[in-house]
Amino acid sequence: MKLGKITIAAAIFVALFITTSVFLTHPVRAEPSDASGGIIATGNISDYIWSSDGTHVAFIKYLTGQSWGELWVGDWDGSRVTNLQSIYSEIELGGLEDWQGDWILLRIRHENELPAEYYGRGELWKIRSDGTNLTQITFTYTDGIRTQWWNTYYNNIGTARWGRFIPGTDLVYFSAHDGNGWWKAYACHANGTDGWQLISGSTYSFTIGMSPTGNKLLWGTASYYDQPTTLIASNVNGSGVVIVKTFSAVTWPLVLADGKTVIYSNPNGSIGAIQVDGTNDSIVLDDDYTNSWVSCHPVDEQSFLMRSNRSSDGNFHIFSVDTDGSQIIQLTNGSYDDDGAMFSPNGQNLMYRRHQVGSSGAPYELVITGATSITTTGTTDWLVPIFVVAIVAVVAGAICLRSRGTEEAIHPETVTYDFGS
Repeated sequence: MKLGKITIAAAIFVALFITTSVFLTHPVRAEPSDASGGIIATGNISDYIWSSDGTHVAFIKYLTGQSWGELWVGDWDGSRVTNLQSIYSEIELGGLEDWQGDWILLRIRHENELPAEYYGRGELWKIRSDGTNLTQITFTYTDGIRTQWWNTYYNNIGTARWGRFIPGTDLVYFSAHDGNGWWKAYACHANGTDGWQLISGSTYSFTIGMSPTGNKLLWGTASYYDQPTTLIASNVNGSGVVIVKTFSAVTWPLVLADGKTVIYSNPNGSIGAIQVDGTNDSIVLDDDYTNSWVSCHPVDEQSFLMRSNRSSDGNFHIFSVDTDGSQIIQLTNGSYDDDGAMFSPNGQNLMYRRHQVGSSGAPYELVITGATSITTTGTTDWLVPIFVVAIVAVVAGAICLRSRGTEEAIHPETVTYDFGS
């Protein structure tokens, strides 16, 4: 074989090697799922949640002008929601807090204005997913957590809000204030016997969070509710207190499934990550788009959901992001603004709320889709020009060999690559 043929053949081999190795060893990562429940509810929808085992969903549907609504629960079989039932008619908007086992954590309400007397509004309650055994969990109005009574804005109501069951314990982690808006972080029994414990000590808790594994409790203290946050973490019993980071603005934390990595959003639209012990602070994403974290991936310990207007249509959609910013995967699209997304417990499906672009909000569509990528950006962008160059090299080599009288025609096999779209 002549030297020219050897050189050209080698070039073709290298081009094919680059092409196949790039696309076979660097696949676009997506969460595979063929299941899609589509639109499961429409109208005035405020809150929604998966059951802890992923076999049920719940959401709040309300009438325009009301500060409370109905709690609906349905079965999820992996492809659709069935057996939707209203199990409770007086849940506060924004008051669907958590779901662990058979129990749903919530806040109750049945009027827009302040109640004429205390009945448990402003407290955390739990109810079974079949609508039975409504049980009061916090008692801030009567147990000494509330100590100020002069502020009429809080007449006849408790002072608890954000709450979560702590996995692996019989406890609930929650935030409550003294009757005048000075919030602190607490834990209490989840069985209705109270036994509250102050977690945040002498510091306030204007923001709050918890690791999905329940190993770390977090709260954000500040000199006032709208002032820059200093994020603090502790063990479940309040020990092992550590300052995670002091921010330049009010900041809410998101702890990933590893129980160690804390995601935070900055006012300029950038997103950062830091370890719960205060080490390895880094910027995950910093660009010209409006980005904010939404929720964590329940299985992948190093990814989370983000809401951003970075898509080609400029609408707000949901994206999956790795903690190093290397993969940004678009999960929703269309002429909608999407928000409030959360993975199913197995990570295979995505539930989120959307409304038509240009509308001010409700009515909404509550949607479940397969958690599969629409488009991907990030470090894989550089694969495209390499692929193009490799193909050009193959074609050019084939032409050269044919022009030199090569007896065997070269017919490159067509390969189809699945990018998960």
